[in-house]
Order: sequence, then structure tokens, then C-alpha cells
Amino acid sequence: MRTYQRKSWSVVAALCSIAIVATGCNDDDSGNQGTSQQGSMILMMHDAPVDDFREVWVTVESVTMLSADADSSAAGEVVLDEAVRMDLLALDSLAQIVAAVDVEAGSYSKIRLQISNPEFIRDDDSVFTGDDVHLVANGHVDLNTQGDVFIVEDEVTIVSLDVDLDNSLQINQTGNGRYILRPQIFVDNDMSGEEGIIIDGATITSIDLNADELTLSTSEIDSGVDIVVETNNNTEIQTAGGLPLALTALLIGTNVDVVGTIDVETGVVTATSVQVELF
Repeated sequence: MRTYQRKSWSVVAALCSIAIVATGCNDDDSGNQGTSQQGSMILMMHDAPVDDFREVWVTVESVTMLSADADSSAAGEVVLDEAVRMDLLALDSLAQIVAAVDVEAGSYSKIRLQISNPEFIRDDDSVFTGDDVHLVANGHVDLNTQGDVFIVEDEVTIVSLDVDLDNSLQINQTGNGRYILRPQIFVDNDMSGEEGIIIDGATITSIDLNADELTLSTSEIDSGVDIVVETNNNTEIQTAGGLPLALTALLIGTNVDVVGTIDVETGVVTATSVQVELF
């Protein structure tokens, strides 16, 4: 599992992604020996509010990147193979980091998602799930990137997916009260400035007390990439019960939930809160 640190940055304007040059790469020839042609990808998802609903839950089962020259049956590069359960309405002003992994360097023209287990909770507390919801195409969603996403060797690319929930939810025209979920998801090409983010259920892999930084892993797979998160005097660090903690009290191997911001031009993640998960 690799950890990328910051050195220099470049924005790929033709894409909805940010290419981040990593300092983990050595400039000398010896540092390039035996390295595979891989880059890293951080995938985020976010949504806008929708009327009449308090919670909209889905499970993202998998995410796969398909190269520009791959056919429809190609296996592609797996970005996520561990199911992530999320409340899309919790992502009004925040984007959730779904995965951070190494993928083969190259050009990708399609992102393939598998979604399952939708559950809707309306403002009146009525719950719709199971047979109450028809998930179109069994939750299989192919996203055209509207311009290839380029994964560059030894760089990190941030890709943000926007779920258009307002146009994804429909009431069944037969009047039987069932909902139809036809996920409409787009690659976000309007990222600028700072974006609010959630890192949910990540594992602390290292702590740098001198730099006030945490290194977090979002995946147990070998291709996972660690994310460096900065803390400062304004960062609230708490137990699961809400009791305050110092950075020095955190332990490697602990699972935490992080809320903060990511500067899409520099890639810097700054935590506003770090909460230890219940064991």
C-alpha cells in the first residue's frame, strides 16, 4: 500500500480530475527500477438535496474503470470491490471519499458502478425498501466520462461523481406507491476551490505528531493508497461518545470518521473533525 506526499501539482483542465505529482517518486534512475506503470485514483461521490426525503441509502457494491479501447465485456481496473453503504442526502455539501487505490496508468473512458439495496426515508418517517423500490437495470450504471480520464504513472487523480438524486427518483405511474430508482450520475467537472469531504471508516496507518498529520487507509486491498490528512488547532478530535481527545491519544490501527475539506488545486485535506469509531 503506497502513501503519496505532496510536492508539485497540475490541473488537467480537459478532465474532471486533478493530477497530483507525488513526492513518493525518486528522480534518480535507481528509484524507477522495478516500478509498475501505475497511478493512483481518489474517487468521491456527492449529491444535492431532494424534496420530501430525509434519508436516501444505497450500497455501492463495486466501481470499475474501463479503458478507452476496452469493449463492453472488459474486466477493467477495479477501483472499489468492498461494498460501501452511504446516505446520499448526507452528502449535500460534502463529498464522500469512496475509494483511494492504485490503477494501471492509461486512458479511461467509462466508469462502471454496481448499486444495490436502496432505502428511502421520507420526511413523514415512512420507509420504502425491498419491493417498495424498483432499481432499474438491477443497479448497473455505466458512466461516460465526457472526455477520457487519464491516470498518469506515479501521480494521483481525483475524480468526483455527482448523483442527480432529484431526477433519479420517480414514483411509479401505476399509482401503487412504489418508487423507481434510475441512478443518474455524472462526472463533476466544476470542482474548484475547496470541497467539503467525508472519509468514513478509514484506518489510521501512521501518525506524524511533528506535522500534525494522520495517514489513513480506506481499503484493505493491496492496491489501496493511503490518504494524508492534516489537523490543526481547529480540528475537533473525539471519541465515539463525543469526548475530546488529543492527537497523541490516537493509535495506529484505529478506525476513524473524518470530516474536512480538500483543496482541489493543491490536494491538501484538512480535517475539521476526527471521530473514533466504536469497536
